[in-house]
Parts: sequence; C-alpha cells; structure tokens
Amino acid sequence: MSRHYLIAYGSLMSTESRGKTGMLGRSWPVVLSNVRVGWANVYPSVTYMGAEEKKGYSALGVMFEVPPDKDPMKILGQFDKREGAKYIRTRLSLGKIDVWRPKDGTPPDAELPWKKDDREKGVPDDYSGESEPLKGKSKIEAKPKESTRDPATKNIESKGEPNTGAQADFKGDGGDGAHHVWIYVLRSWQKRSNSSYVLQSYVDVVLAGGLEYHEEFAREWAKKCQQWIGTVKADRHEPCYPRGLRALPEELATKIDSMLPTDHLKARRRRGRGSKRFHKKYSAVRSSEVNKKFPRSSRRERSPMSKMM
Repeated sequence: MSRHYLIAYGSLMSTESRGKTGMLGRSWPVVLSNVRVGWANVYPSVTYMGAEEKKGYSALGVMFEVPPDKDPMKILGQFDKREGAKYIRTRLSLGKIDVWRPKDGTPPDAELPWKKDDREKGVPDDYSGESEPLKGKSKIEAKPKESTRDPATKNIESKGEPNTGAQADFKGDGGDGAHHVWIYVLRSWQKRSNSSYVLQSYVDVVLAGGLEYHEEFAREWAKKCQQWIGTVKADRHEPCYPRGLRALPEELATKIDSMLPTDHLKARRRRGRGSKRFHKKYSAVRSSEVNKKFPRSSRRERSPMSKMM
C-alpha cells in the first residue's frame, strides 16, 4: 500500500490551519534540498508564500501524512482547492528531503517514515515534473489560464480561483509500498511589488506553526525564506487573513518579531496602516465574502500558546 505526504512551508505548517482543510495526521519538520521558499505569490494587493525547485537553495517545511485510512484522492483534492490555480502539486524526490535536527545534536522526535532503500520505490532522485497518477498514463489536463484576480477583491481564503486541471487524476495507490511526497510549487515565481502587502497576520500563523516543533526551527525557516523586502500590512490585532490568530499573546508576538528580518520590521512600522486602496478593498471583503464564509459567531478566540507548552 502506497503512502502519501504533503510538504507544508507556509500557513499549513500550523496544525490548526491545516486542520481546517480536514487533515490532522503525523508530521515531521524537514529540510528540503534544491527548493526555495519565499514571498513570491504576488497579487495586486496581497502577497502569499510560494515555492519552486531551484538548484543551490534549501528551505524548511513540515511534512505531514495523508492518514492511511483516508482516500488520498479526496484529501489531496481538498488541498488542491485550497491552494488555488497559481500552484501545481508536484511529486518531490525523497532524496531531497531530510529530517530537521537542532544544531545542539538533540535527536529528532521522529525519523522519516522511510529507509534509504525505500527511495528506490518512490520518485527517483532525478525526477522532475508535475503530478501524475500512480497507475496508468498521466492525464494531466491542459494548463489552465493563470488567475490574476486579487483575492482582496474576491476571496482571500482561496488565494485565487479553484485549482482545476492542475493535477492529475489518481487511478489507485499503486500497491507497491512506495512513499509519495507532494509539494505545491508556483507556476511562476514572482518578484515582490511595493503595492502588494504581506499580511502580518499571515506571517504570525506561519511562524506559530514553526514554533510547534522548535524555536530554532522557526528561526531557521525565517532566515531561509526569500524576498522579505517589501510592504507589510500591520494587521496583527485585527487579522485580514481569515485563519489568522486572534488574541495573540504578547509573549508569542514578541518572540515572532525577534525572528523577523529588519527589513520586514521597518516596513511594518513605516506603512503599518496601509494604503487607502488596500483598506477599501479589505473593508469590502470583510463585510461580504469573509463574513459569509467565516461567521463571527464561529470565530472563537484561540490561543496558540497551548501548542508551545
């Protein structure tokens, strides 16, 4: 029986965040070779995380398992929809993945679920390409037109239009005991734009997720993350991000700020209140799209500090 895993490098590193898409399973902090992660999914008013396979880079992420008793087609389809049309789910070589270890030599909480010999059953180390079915020929549809719609004027949860046709259909699990690791990469890595904000509420979710594993892991993630220079929306106390952390403890906020690059902190102070255009768009979203999808009655205050204890 084949086993399936997803690599998270943004908000999905948070157990609570990925649980909202219907999956809570085993997870491992990992180091990715020849992969870069950064603020590269750029819309007119807001910028999200993205990744691409690129030689010479490395990144940190969290690998989590599709529960063996669940249908991988259904689970992966839910995440395809969440990520949107600007991403492609692709299989990552097992040789590019290693468990993250603290620098003090402390053994990891859990080793990766495969042995070196298992790499021969999964994707070969020189594999590169889009997702494919585990049996039969690939039926990847034609590349859909990339969405350029700003989620600030549509739906800031989906980060774009539904991801239809970007991934192939599964025909079965292969039955060979292979390990299949998937990662969402951008169709096109984009440069930051000064008119497009990074949401501090989104950053807080990502780093709070990293802190679930180790403070050193979260700090290293921030150092390896690319393209920090740009404008920042200081929305920590009133999150624009629908899955943002409300009632963020001051201790956690201070710790997160200590991990962030100076350029990010300066930009947040300099333009913390944002532009009138940004406020106008997000005000419209919060009063219509977001409130329909996230009723205020269901927005419980939650404290991520419990994860750190």
